[in-house]
Amino acid sequence: MINIKLNADDLGLTKRSTECIIELLVTNKIDTASLMTNMEYTNYAIELIEKNNLKDKINLHFNITQGKALSGISSLTDSNGIMYRDNKLKLNYIDFNDIVKEFELQSSIFPYFKNIDCHNNVNFKSDKLHNFLKTKSKYIRDANNWEEFNFKSFNLSNKKNNIYCHPTYKDDLEIENLSYYNKERYLEYLILKNISK
Repeated sequence: MINIKLNADDLGLTKRSTECIIELLVTNKIDTASLMTNMEYTNYAIELIEKNNLKDKINLHFNITQGKALSGISSLTDSNGIMYRDNKLKLNYIDFNDIVKEFELQSSIFPYFKNIDCHNNVNFKSDKLHNFLKTKSKYIRDANNWEEFNFKSFNLSNKKNNIYCHPTYKDDLEIENLSYYNKERYLEYLILKNISK
């Protein structure tokens, strides 16, 4: 029996990745998924979650590095309210109150969250952010108990940690404009859909 947990990140990022992740949840190929609540397909994802009775399998994928901030223009964003991407985000120069405000808004969109993780694992880069998130959930992903899915050497039998993944379908054209990690997502899906848990 496999004793690891598989969590799919980026639910709500694109329409096709959302459909792919929901399929994997419904077929029990993954255990949980993390919802991005500030993206274009957030509401679509929530519709599918509710339709398929998956509320207890959804985590918050707290996001301060992509898309439009729910809190508006702040130290997290450019002058249009778009969040700075991970490579331009300077945690030392951000007003922490802006992070708190964004968190409160993102976490209020879907009130059933039990666990939290961060888009681009930004909490790994800031003890202050990580500790703040720990006050909001009994469980927060950290580098000690999770590892990233590696489709090149994936083998469930020798894994000790939990794994987070980013699957999508082959025809997800939107992902290419949103992520440098895109072709690998389809390979993850191919592996995950054939898992026997």
